[in-house]
Amino acid sequence: MRQQRVMATLLLESNRIIPVSRLVQATWGEAAPATAHHQIRKMVADLRNRLGGGGQSIVTDGPGYRLVVEEDQLDLSLFDIRTRRAGEAEKSGLPVNAMTELQEALDLWTGQALSGIDGPVIRAAAELLDERRVAVTERLMDLRLTHGHARDLISDLRALVSEHPLRETLWTQLILALYRSNRHAEALRTYEDVRCLLADELGVDPGIELMKLHELILRNDPTLDCPSRRTKSGIGVPVMVRPCALPYDVPDFTGREAELQRLTSMVAENADRTALIVTIDGMAGIGKTAFAVHAAHKLARLFPDGQLFVDFNGFTPGRKPIPVAEAIATLLSTLGVPDGEIPHDLQGRIAMWRMRTAGRRLLLLLDNTADAAQVLPLLPGMPGCVTLITSRAPLSGVDGAVLQSLELLTPDESRALLERVVGTMRLATERETVTTLIEMCGRLPLALRIVAARLNNRPQWSVAHMVDRLGNERRRLSELVVGDRSVHAAIAHSYGSLRPDQQRLFRLLGLHPGHDYDAYAAAALAGIPVDEAESLLEGLLDSRLLVQREVGRYNYHNLVLSYARDAASSHETEHTGTRAIHRLLDYYLHTAEAAANLLDLGRRQVALCLSCPPSHVPPLADGKASLRWFDTERHNLRMAVEEAQRQGLHGHCYHLPHMMAHYLQLRGCSDDQLTLLKTAFDAAAQLNDHHAQGRTLLNLAVSDWFYGRFSEALDRAVQALAVAEKLGDADFQGACLSRIGIFHAALGRYEEALHHYKCALDIHEGHGNWSEVSMTLVSTSSTKATLGLFDDAHRDACRAVSIDRRSGYRNGEVMGLLAMSTAQAGMNDLEGAASSLNTAYELVHTDEMPGYEAAVLVQQGHLHRRLGQLDEATAAGRRAMEILGTTRRSVTAIRGQNLLGSIDCDRGDYILAFERHRYAQRLALRSGHRLETARALDGIARALAGLGQCEAARTVWREALDHFEEMGTHEVFAVRRRLARQVSSVPAPHP
Repeated sequence: MRQQRVMATLLLESNRIIPVSRLVQATWGEAAPATAHHQIRKMVADLRNRLGGGGQSIVTDGPGYRLVVEEDQLDLSLFDIRTRRAGEAEKSGLPVNAMTELQEALDLWTGQALSGIDGPVIRAAAELLDERRVAVTERLMDLRLTHGHARDLISDLRALVSEHPLRETLWTQLILALYRSNRHAEALRTYEDVRCLLADELGVDPGIELMKLHELILRNDPTLDCPSRRTKSGIGVPVMVRPCALPYDVPDFTGREAELQRLTSMVAENADRTALIVTIDGMAGIGKTAFAVHAAHKLARLFPDGQLFVDFNGFTPGRKPIPVAEAIATLLSTLGVPDGEIPHDLQGRIAMWRMRTAGRRLLLLLDNTADAAQVLPLLPGMPGCVTLITSRAPLSGVDGAVLQSLELLTPDESRALLERVVGTMRLATERETVTTLIEMCGRLPLALRIVAARLNNRPQWSVAHMVDRLGNERRRLSELVVGDRSVHAAIAHSYGSLRPDQQRLFRLLGLHPGHDYDAYAAAALAGIPVDEAESLLEGLLDSRLLVQREVGRYNYHNLVLSYARDAASSHETEHTGTRAIHRLLDYYLHTAEAAANLLDLGRRQVALCLSCPPSHVPPLADGKASLRWFDTERHNLRMAVEEAQRQGLHGHCYHLPHMMAHYLQLRGCSDDQLTLLKTAFDAAAQLNDHHAQGRTLLNLAVSDWFYGRFSEALDRAVQALAVAEKLGDADFQGACLSRIGIFHAALGRYEEALHHYKCALDIHEGHGNWSEVSMTLVSTSSTKATLGLFDDAHRDACRAVSIDRRSGYRNGEVMGLLAMSTAQAGMNDLEGAASSLNTAYELVHTDEMPGYEAAVLVQQGHLHRRLGQLDEATAAGRRAMEILGTTRRSVTAIRGQNLLGSIDCDRGDYILAFERHRYAQRLALRSGHRLETARALDGIARALAGLGQCEAARTVWREALDHFEEMGTHEVFAVRRRLARQVSSVPAPHP
């Protein structure tokens, strides 16, 4: 009981601080024990546990406690809200609304206030609450009497005077109700009853109001009649109509659970505090109306005064948008206003609409609006109303609105929708085909419902048949029609609302061969300034004809793209379309050349001859910006090469792959590099350009090397050298010779490699081609280090790093630092090796070069292992292998596997070490990399020895030794020592 008193006191003054002393008084009165304050704290702690909320419901605040509740959590707060609204409705001349609010306020009561809880403080509060309840009841009775409900009130009033026999106001209302119900005799007898009651109980006569009413009844005074239901203006007192005008809510509505939860929670939390407005936008066919109607039906119970709906026809094919005045007239009519009483002018209708909605809890759904101007005059200004507005474009002109943009359904939601409409059993046997169907429909709800309806209309059709019908992109939109629903029509209406310049860009964008585009590409395509292109793109985005998934990048939904291509085919001549594509391809070629030159500072620049040179290109300040541009445009550039093939632009087909080659090499995208270079080679043949063919052969050789096809790489490089020699191009010869040296080294032919490096260096130094000098020095250093010539290797690497630092060629500097660290480690300068690798890692990590980063990590792993830091070595090796999972770096991958196998062997995990080295061996044998093959064999032998398989280990070591001896590498000595230890450990045979 004491805890109930504490809780009741907190509730009576919710959200206000109640001192502990007042809680003590409410609980014990004047007989509080000495431990009262302590007991109060214990009771509050127990209440917190019962209420939950982590102690947030009852908070300690200053000298006492505060119960934190929302308005809609407490009946007393709701009672206050409804009585306040009733007063506002009366002031607005809406007595029916006022009566509704008062009745809803009284409906919150289920008996006497705080029934069952005693104590002087509690009882005093309860009496005040009961008095407020009776006062509101009297107020409601008075309103109902005034507006013609006398006959309906008699039984209620009899019950009330029985419960409150000394309330003269209730007796006055009962007598007046009897009189107005033509029960005059009963009215007079009731007056006599109350007169006797007051005399017997209190010894007094009735009050002035009762006696005056008695006199008026005796005179049959006409002023006692019910007031006219007509005001002086002749407009009738409004009759409360509670419309439910919402459209049909489809029973198979699917998905959008997060959006629905957000919307319903927002309404539940804010509807009583403000006039909440939610705008729902999205592309044609996204399901805005279905979502809004479904949400409105879920929310309907919160709005007992009605749910209203207007379709503005903003984007309905074949219909004109509804004027604001007509929409307001429709709404007033729905609220029960006779047509003859609706004002003719717009301002009069707006005024009546605001009067009729004041003080009412209404849900208003304004569907298919074209712009903010259509809806602004309709927005209710009083709390308690919620307005849902659907529109294709965001309604930025509706201040204070909450924006809800609808995206495409997820794949799972799309499948669930098809299953609900078509049936799970029918789709179960064609799961993969259903996935294809969903993607063809672009996960657009309208398209999915259309195909579902067509499948239902044709039970004999399979999903595969439907997919076949949608397979032809030119026919796809014509297939997505059922009844009056059409994806083509929905998109066409949006297209038709565009300005001519927007329509032109929309069509030309349909010719773009890639996936997405920025304002520069759009400007090139349309032949307009970039600022104008950006403005048009933003307009298309606002019209929901374009999608933007990242800032500054735009693309089509696949069905809108089909429409755009159809529109381009119908409205653009072959000449204008071809010119637009040529402008775009020239833009990509021009910008790719600039980006390639910044990314590869040693690259030979190409003098381009463009028919439509771009007037606006993105600012590319340095290699990082160029790398980002290539990352963004990679897919588009690939598609541009394919488009150039279709257009017969062989120059573009040749140059673009070469401009991308270094970028693709940095990113480890050898698959793309190989495909594009083969296209470039074919284009060079079409151009009959032998120099271009030779250059492409050399780049193909490098691509083969990254793939691990060393023999093929060497053959292509030799062919390229022959072309260079025939053309007499010394620089090209030098490039071929240095690559031939690299491929010989990979095959374990180090003497041949050094010979080709020297020839290449002589040419490059003579011509001042310092990027090639640096690269050749790095290759020379790596080969010398492999042969154990560490001092010479270090000297060459230092020279290469110096050249690259002077020229700002960071990629070359990384390779020079790697070669330098190898030489330093061979010279036992482990601190210097670590410093070189740390510098290299900072460069690759900062410049986002994953292929180079993996190479640095593998070398760091080897150094950590040599220092006995096995955990650090393992982490470096594993990180390198993660990177290599997304890039093609065959040599680095083999080295990484051998590194991890060596670490496993050091840890004593010989089985795992054996597996890793075996895998490395298979990769090395497949590519022909002899040094890594020998290292893998050495690792396999170590693992076998650790497993106790000594004879097998000796056999494998001998095989490894043969490789090392034939190559002449410095590792031959270590293998000989290991083999010698194994031989000496074999016990002598028994005699």
